[in-house]
Amino acid sequence: MEKFLKLALIVLIPVVLWFTTPPDGLTDTAWRLLGFYIAGIVGLILKPYPIQIILLAVLSASALFLDNAKDILVGYGSTALWMIIAAFSLSVAFGKTGLGHRVAYHLINAFGSTVLRLGYVTALLDLVLSPATPSNTARAAGIVYPINLSIAESIGSYPGDTAKRGGSFILMNGYFVTKITSFMFLTAMAPNVLALDFVTKITGLNMNWVEWALALALPGLVMLIFVPLVGYWIDRPEAVKIDNKKLAADGLAKLGPMKTSEKILAVVFILALLGWAWPSIGYFFPSYCFLI
Repeated sequence: MEKFLKLALIVLIPVVLWFTTPPDGLTDTAWRLLGFYIAGIVGLILKPYPIQIILLAVLSASALFLDNAKDILVGYGSTALWMIIAAFSLSVAFGKTGLGHRVAYHLINAFGSTVLRLGYVTALLDLVLSPATPSNTARAAGIVYPINLSIAESIGSYPGDTAKRGGSFILMNGYFVTKITSFMFLTAMAPNVLALDFVTKITGLNMNWVEWALALALPGLVMLIFVPLVGYWIDRPEAVKIDNKKLAADGLAKLGPMKTSEKILAVVFILALLGWAWPSIGYFFPSYCFLI
């Protein structure tokens, strides 16, 4: 019954706008198209069905009743959009294959002997993963957060009285550093690609992947150096030393030997970076290396 009510509300929105008079300055077509757009947004919020079904239904209804299939699908011809879609696939692969977690545990083993160093390990891990994960939610929540949580629990730090042992700093630091890495690479956050696409269309100015990375390398690295330090000074964790060797060994033992899927993903990741970094090879590489 609840699903039916949600679906009825979604359908009602374009119906109401269809039979109402548009405001001055808007054509009937534009006003009715707005109805389908709002219906799509409400559908994504209420989720009576999976997102894919909602979007496909709204696009199909708009194309059927407004005969505007060519117009509503024009955005799917953007190479920026397909780069984002493919990059999301890579970000999911880092979590599913376990490669992201494996990299994290190796970094912890090498550098994470204190709580402050773990803050920098989090920053370094996020920086390494960010070029291929355009969703900071997927990166921070799907890969970095579970590891940070296990680190906090390993030192006996839980929400409440023991949070100050180090858990509050580790988790807070993870949140802040992902905001920094999100702007350091063109492909580190989906809005970066879309924003650049809009700027290029409006002003004619363009920037490739390397130019973006070079422009933001200095402010990004400076912030990655100081943010963990400032956070540590503010939070003042009670625990200082971490048994990082045992923590990393236990984590790697759970992952087991490196799987073929992880090796393939590592190669794909490196090739993708090369494709963005060497746009001078040709038009093909920067635009379509993700799809391949």
